[in-house]
Amino acid sequence: MRRRQPLLSIPPERIVPTPLHLFLGISNRIILDAFSELLGKELMETSLKSITTIHSAGCGGKSDLYDLNGPEISKWIKKQCGAGLLAAAGASSSIPATTKASHSLLTRWLQQLHHCLLRSGDWTAADINAWRTAVSDIHSNWRAETSQAAFPKLHMLHHSVDFAERHRFLGRASEAQMESFHAQFNTLFHDHHLNQGSNTAERLRRSLADATLRAVQPCLAQPPSSRSPPSTSF
Repeated sequence: MRRRQPLLSIPPERIVPTPLHLFLGISNRIILDAFSELLGKELMETSLKSITTIHSAGCGGKSDLYDLNGPEISKWIKKQCGAGLLAAAGASSSIPATTKASHSLLTRWLQQLHHCLLRSGDWTAADINAWRTAVSDIHSNWRAETSQAAFPKLHMLHHSVDFAERHRFLGRASEAQMESFHAQFNTLFHDHHLNQGSNTAERLRRSLADATLRAVQPCLAQPPSSRSPPSTSF
């Protein structure tokens, strides 16, 4: 049997633990599931109206239709929608101390996820220790506070600590730029080259070619003497 050579060979320590998708996946479970279960679906639906936007068709995956995107989660955190949700729940009935404690813990987790997974700056030893403590807290109390089983993205938080400790950054290597390219590619595929509607392979090829040309256009517009050599850093 002939051994196949791998298309890419990447050392495991160079693999980025997808900080953007960790933030999106875990934050959505906290907001849409845990907070909803804690304080009620009706209040949650009312609270979400202040932050949700119309998601463009074809510019995202299935999760874009049913989950909150990054800007929406950031607005939830910055506008302190969780505090408003708790206040609305307290206006109709007294809130048990255990519910308030769970609300406080979930809110802290959201803030820590937002601050640590999306930050683009360098990490200090203190930053790494604080994030390790936060991850340990989430893992230790996840099932009790959310009534949800652990899932892969929760496990990947451990690897985000390892990556930050090894490279001293995390959010700077986020897949956010790739997601931006994905949206551009979908726009090209769905809104252009419609004369190839029955030929999916050709539509994909033309969309990829157009997206590639757009990406290199700024470099090509520079005089040859001022172009920087390709970066070989991670």
